[in-house]
Order: sequence, then C-alpha cells, then structure tokens
Amino acid sequence: MIVYLEGNLHRIQEDSIVLLTQGVGYQIHLSKPALDRLPTLGSKLTLHIHSVIREDSHQLFGFQSEVEKTLFLKLIQVSSIGPKMALNILSGLPAPELAHAIHHEDLVRITAIPGIGKKTAERLIVDLKDKILGLLGPTSSALSSEIPGAPSSLMDEALSALTNLGYSPQEAQKALRTLPPDEKWTLETLLREGLKALS
Repeated sequence: MIVYLEGNLHRIQEDSIVLLTQGVGYQIHLSKPALDRLPTLGSKLTLHIHSVIREDSHQLFGFQSEVEKTLFLKLIQVSSIGPKMALNILSGLPAPELAHAIHHEDLVRITAIPGIGKKTAERLIVDLKDKILGLLGPTSSALSSEIPGAPSSLMDEALSALTNLGYSPQEAQKALRTLPPDEKWTLETLLREGLKALS
C-alpha cells in the first residue's frame, strides 16, 4: 500500500493532481486548501497518501500534513462518510479548525460545510469528539492575547479570513504574530499586513 509519495507536480485538475514519480504519473485527490497551496507546475512535492482499493477502482488521497491525514482517517471511520465526503469536509474547514469545531460541538461551523447537514454534524461530534484531542492546534484566543490592542473578536475574524483563503491556522497565526502590537488595527489592515507577512 502506498503511504507516501515524492515527485514533481505534473498537472493540476479540479479536485486532484498528477504527481510524476520516477516516470509514473499518480492521480492524487486533494482537499481544496491543499490544492490552493500547491507550488508551481514542475516543482517537487511530497505528500502523505491514503490508498482506497476497490474492485473497480484504486484511488489515492494526498495530504500535506500528518494532522490532515489523521483526521481524514478518523472521518472515514464514521458511519456513512466515505473518502470523497471526508475530503469535502476537509475542503470546507482546514483540519485544525475542524478538530476544534468537533471538540467544542460547534454545529454552526460544521453545518456551514457544503453537503453537511445537522444529523451528519451531530454524528461527527458524537463519534469523534474524544478521539481528536491530539489534533487540536492553538486557538485564536491564545493568539489574540499575544497582540495587545487587537480585540479578540477582530483577531478571530482575521484568522478565519486567512484560513478561508487557504492558509493553515498555524501559518495565519505565525504571520499575525509578527505584526506590531501598538497600532489601531482594523480587519482590513490586519488582512493586508498578514498577507504581506505570508508572502
């Protein structure tokens, strides 16, 4: 079973890529945040892989972090959630944010994911709440306390906006932490300066 691949990014498709490894092209399905963070064509890329082998198909699902892969594996253990739906869920919320939403029983955030209704969200919470403690990353409240003068609600909005643009919560937090604490921040200026730091 394939669990890890390293190669050159050969093609980018709607929900997958082709990774060229030693003359062989592998089609690998990725979440939307992972697709948004891809390097340029021809660049070297390494991915953690989960293989789904059925009688009529052999599909590969790729992840840029162990956290995303681990959460994916937990999602597909939930009744009625297959690999494609699990990837859709990870496309709706980056892995660390999804883990937080499940752990804190945040039905509003989970049901905001396209295709996820209240019953499915409740099933995710019941089945996974106690199984994802090791996947919980730093929270936005911890971030806001490190930037005096920035209200926690404003920092939450900035962090959410940056993650919705495809950056991981860790990347967004790291960028926002570089900003000086003595300015009267607005959401617009936080995002502008945060994007500068990320670039």
